[in-house]
Amino acid sequence: MRGFHPSGGVDSPGGIIREALIAEDRFAPAKVCVIHNGIDVDKFSKAACNRDQVLPGTGDGKLIVLVGNMHSDVKGPELLISAASAIVGEFPSARFILVGDGTQRQQFEQAVRALSLAQRFLFVGQRNDIPEFLACCDVAVLPSKADGLPNAVLEYMAAGLPVVSSNVGGNSESIRDGVTGLLVPSQDATVLGEALLRLLRDSSLARRIGESGQAYVRQNFSFERPIEETDLLYSELLACRGRAN
Repeated sequence: MRGFHPSGGVDSPGGIIREALIAEDRFAPAKVCVIHNGIDVDKFSKAACNRDQVLPGTGDGKLIVLVGNMHSDVKGPELLISAASAIVGEFPSARFILVGDGTQRQQFEQAVRALSLAQRFLFVGQRNDIPEFLACCDVAVLPSKADGLPNAVLEYMAAGLPVVSSNVGGNSESIRDGVTGLLVPSQDATVLGEALLRLLRDSSLARRIGESGQAYVRQNFSFERPIEETDLLYSELLACRGRAN
């Protein structure tokens, strides 16, 4: 397992999903090699913040962003909607930016209206300028019900945003709770809201987590790493084939 503990244990990067494939899908351990996604860290870390251009009319209140498709509820937008009232109660000028589109978008918009929160939510649809959107925000969230190792979390961290994410799938491989982000139980809107409020109340904590997350992503999830690991994997496979012949 190139770049990871030889045991492939669940405490090693990639171990959680690897072990699930072995246990649930009965893959042979020797045939499962994890190579993480890579992202262009500089693209996100160097994006300029220009709210007036990217998010006109949002003022200077706290902006909480969720990036995820809306073809189902798996990314958890309804959990953020449920948590929003408590957050707005303490931070009346806070706004929630939902980036993404899909067949259930109207359902989520209706849920927002039912809670009289339409002025607090902004559904911006599918966008090609995600780095610029993230640069304008204060906190990022992904309350997924299920996930692998989502690019959205890596992009949040690359942008230097403090992240709140549900503790599902491979999220704990990029987020060390309280250090590079905050992990919360899946499908618990109350705890989700408390975690978001914790970051909104404590700007020093938010800044510390954002900086730590950005450094962690740069070290472990930049484009260079999966390129190197893929090259090494192919080299090993070719060497094994050569020995077999």
